[in-house]
Amino acid sequence: MTMSGISKIASAFNRASRSQRGATMAFALVFLLVATVTVSVILSAAVSAVSQERIDQEREQGMLALQSAGKVVCTCLERTSCDIVTVETTEDGETVTETSVENVVGPLGDYLKEGLDRLIRNSPRTGRIEFTVNVSGDDAPDVLKQSQVKVGLDVGTYSETFNDELHRFYTVDAELSLLDSGQKMYIYTETEPNVIPDIVPNGTQETVPVNNWSTAKLSTKKGKQS
Repeated sequence: MTMSGISKIASAFNRASRSQRGATMAFALVFLLVATVTVSVILSAAVSAVSQERIDQEREQGMLALQSAGKVVCTCLERTSCDIVTVETTEDGETVTETSVENVVGPLGDYLKEGLDRLIRNSPRTGRIEFTVNVSGDDAPDVLKQSQVKVGLDVGTYSETFNDELHRFYTVDAELSLLDSGQKMYIYTETEPNVIPDIVPNGTQETVPVNNWSTAKLSTKKGKQS
């Protein structure tokens, strides 16, 4: 075989070798790309699952904090009462009627009195009565951190006629919101009906008790529940 033939054979071998190495490199790059994408998808799914689990846990803890605070508020309402006293007097031939909130007792007495005073002044929309309740792990064992719950009370009234007598109900509509999130729960309660007298006799006083908030219920919906 001549030198020219040997050179051609060597050249062909080199081309084949380079072609094989190129194909191997291409396959390696494709495999690396697929592996990278797969790992990225797996990591993304894992991070998403962990984040969702953390969000669910925080939301569950928030609901537990609201429920704990709600039970406290319901218990405090049940222990709170007062009297609405109306007195009619005659001065210089003119009849004067005065109504006041008296004999206030219970842990939420100050808030109840403020709300009823607004009703008596016919200005129930002057603003919500607000306070905070601190909830810790001692109050609710499943709550891992201390939480602050803002409570807003709206005191109202409405009347209905039964057996030709006008009865008045006093209501408390409360909104509980977690300060570090948008989670909320609600409380609604109303008193037993009180008969509204047609006339307050001159020189005497009429006392209407505002008590018995045993219907206080915690709910995820606002207002009276059927």
